[in-house]
Amino acid sequence: MSTDDYFSDEFIGPENEVFLLDGWKTILIEENGFTRRMISTFRHLNSIEDVYQAAIDAVENEIDTWGAGIYTIDEATGTAKLRCSSDLPDAFIEDARERDPHVLPYSHVFQQNKPLITSNYSRVSPAIANKHGIKSVISVPIESDGKVVGCLNAGKESKPFKGDEVRKIINICYFLSMEFNRIESKSKLKSMNENLVNFFNCLDDFLFVLASDGSIIEINKSVSSRMEYRRNELIGKNVLSLHFPKHRKEAARIIADMQKGKLLFCPLPLMKKNGQAIEVETRIVPGVWNRQKVLFGISKDLTQTKEIERIKYISDHDSLTGLLSRAAFDSRLRACRNDNLYPASIILLDINGFRIINNKYGNEKGNQVLKGLAEKIKEMCCRESFLARWGGDEFAILLPKTDMKEASIIAEDISKAAFMKCGKFKVKLSFGVAEIHGAEKPLSGAINEAENMMCRQKLFVDGSLQNSLITSMQRAIHERNLETEEHTERMMLMAKEFAEFIGMDKDQKNTLMLLATLHDIGKIGIPDKILLKKGKLTKEQWETMKKHCEIGRNIVSGISTFNHIGDYILHHHEKWDGTGYPDGLSGKNIPKICRALSIIDAYDVMTHERPYKEAFSHEDAVKEIKRCSGSQFDPDLADLFMQFIAREKS
Repeated sequence: MSTDDYFSDEFIGPENEVFLLDGWKTILIEENGFTRRMISTFRHLNSIEDVYQAAIDAVENEIDTWGAGIYTIDEATGTAKLRCSSDLPDAFIEDARERDPHVLPYSHVFQQNKPLITSNYSRVSPAIANKHGIKSVISVPIESDGKVVGCLNAGKESKPFKGDEVRKIINICYFLSMEFNRIESKSKLKSMNENLVNFFNCLDDFLFVLASDGSIIEINKSVSSRMEYRRNELIGKNVLSLHFPKHRKEAARIIADMQKGKLLFCPLPLMKKNGQAIEVETRIVPGVWNRQKVLFGISKDLTQTKEIERIKYISDHDSLTGLLSRAAFDSRLRACRNDNLYPASIILLDINGFRIINNKYGNEKGNQVLKGLAEKIKEMCCRESFLARWGGDEFAILLPKTDMKEASIIAEDISKAAFMKCGKFKVKLSFGVAEIHGAEKPLSGAINEAENMMCRQKLFVDGSLQNSLITSMQRAIHERNLETEEHTERMMLMAKEFAEFIGMDKDQKNTLMLLATLHDIGKIGIPDKILLKKGKLTKEQWETMKKHCEIGRNIVSGISTFNHIGDYILHHHEKWDGTGYPDGLSGKNIPKICRALSIIDAYDVMTHERPYKEAFSHEDAVKEIKRCSGSQFDPDLADLFMQFIAREKS
């Protein structure tokens, strides 16, 4: 059997009316009594079951039928099931409880979205037509969101459906589809709102649904639980009432600016029912709630966030000075490498003799000194710097995008500016500087470099551990009658002043001063019969004497505070023309520190009396230095020394 046997693209009614069945949705709903009744019937219905029943009642009231029923698709089984009917015998209901929407004739309705109208039902479904005496049947699809979700069926025992009856049934289905959409949309909206409310109630943030005038339409549970209001106490109130009175004008302005997109959030606190403040960050965004344009106010409670931030601040900062802790500073150091902020430099600062302040004036006075120094460091460093309390009396500064030269100037400026008095005690600093060039240089190496430089500065600070080591080594030299204390003191002073004259930095100056003090330390390893011999040394004795340079290098190399001058001690007897010892270095292959020391040492030896010679006059000593310039001495340094000594004598 083909579909043409009982379907047609048009239906000609008993009165020769023509219905274009594939264009049935375009049938006009005339403003007549029937249309008004349908509008009145469906307008106030709230459930889909009520709509089904109203449609069936309308068919029964308007049309003489054997019975009518509404089928809808069961999503679980995929079949069309009878949902509502009237005047249908139980036997028919049993036979027609389900329809297959994919099989003819109902596939015409469900799959093609076309009405089925026939006055010879026995050709469509012989078994049911003959069993129940049905002759004419109409089946019209019910739509929702452009999809067939069901159909309305009606039947007659003898007469065919008239044109006005077909029109009425189609119009009933039109209203049925509209109401089906309306109630489905309402149900979905209700479900969506319920889900939205459930979601909002799961949020820790405070949520306010606001009307355009700021009145509260809805709140979530966080508002009532943490602000201690009952829901009915807030609904209808203006949201500004939750701000402190002194903030309300400002809050109104900020909210207006947020609606215009001028501001991102409102930082003002909210007021709990008991008058306490809750630190929040509030954002306002437009939205729709129950088909109404509203504003959503979302306030993030910062109480826990600020507590976490407070705890982190405490863990990252020194409680006395407010500077970074050692651990936090180490973290910034590593981040500096990751952020590629090279060149970067590190400065370490140490208070000289801080133990004396604590012992003599008490810990409270010592704490005042530490806090005062911390403030001074903050004043003198740029905002990009990271400042830390490195240890008890030590401070550290990380300077991103700063090279060694610039960092040394900053360290020197801080050292000068940080000078203060504690009673009769003068607070002074020692510092060390190191540059971090890139990832290839270990951080530990840069830190050690800065620490070693700082320790070298402390060599000449009275009372320091480093200074006591120098004193012990000087005593060993003096006890062997190798040099007098006066010679050592003169050498140190002249080294300091000459270094400053020729523009050496502080670390180079301290190194030259230390070398002036310890350059002959190796002589303590030379036998007395050679060291103290008054006559000329034999060739073998002279070879032994020359070994004092290597012995001295070996002595200081075992002491971390002094090992940086080991090579200088080894080469302090080298000559500009290469005739010195032990390696015969010449010219600028000789370290500058050694070239400077050889001039200072020669001048002091010449101008002071020794057991084996008389003192030279200043003029004769200068002439001798000039004569040996270019052979024994660096000619440039010799010239600078003569300028220096002339200035000193004048």
